[in-house]
Amino acid sequence: MPKETYCSNRVFNISQILNKVKALISKGQDLGQTLESILEQSAVTNLIPFDKQKIVKGNRTIFNTIESKKEDLLNTATKEGISIWYQFWNYFENNIENTKGVIVYSENSTTFKIKGGDNIIFCKNPGKVNPGMRMWINWGEKTQGDITEIMKELNISENEFIISFPNDIHIELSINLYKAIGSEKYLAFLLKIAEKLFLNINK
Repeated sequence: MPKETYCSNRVFNISQILNKVKALISKGQDLGQTLESILEQSAVTNLIPFDKQKIVKGNRTIFNTIESKKEDLLNTATKEGISIWYQFWNYFENNIENTKGVIVYSENSTTFKIKGGDNIIFCKNPGKVNPGMRMWINWGEKTQGDITEIMKELNISENEFIISFPNDIHIELSINLYKAIGSEKYLAFLLKIAEKLFLNINK
């Protein structure tokens, strides 16, 4: 069963709520009846399987799990693109537990950031025809140097689809990088980026 990042990131919030409920209940008061009353007055109107749940915030849709986001991509992306997207972000799911990282699965993008900080990776959805993903990456001053090392390791030559900026420290990956280097090398490149990212944020 995949690790539930949404819930694990909110354990502290749930604990706070339970402590407040405890404080509201007087001695001798029936706990079950009190909780039932609170739930009746809450904004929860229905329950649906958690792996399909999504939250609508204004005009934004946020998915609670990687599986529900993957299911939504079936409507808009190629199977190859979804497979690459899933393997890349599943690496984050499997390594995020002991970090302060947060993954946000929204309708048109997926984001990784440190709580209270800026985005480290902002990733657009895979294309409807092109399985590649447009992506912006920045884990600090070593970002460009680290990605250059990965390119050398995988024998990826400098190209117009891996964009660095002289006056900035982030890297942009074009959606067309997938076509330029091929599926196998593209996935290997993304997974190496994910691995290097976690090595940097865990220091």
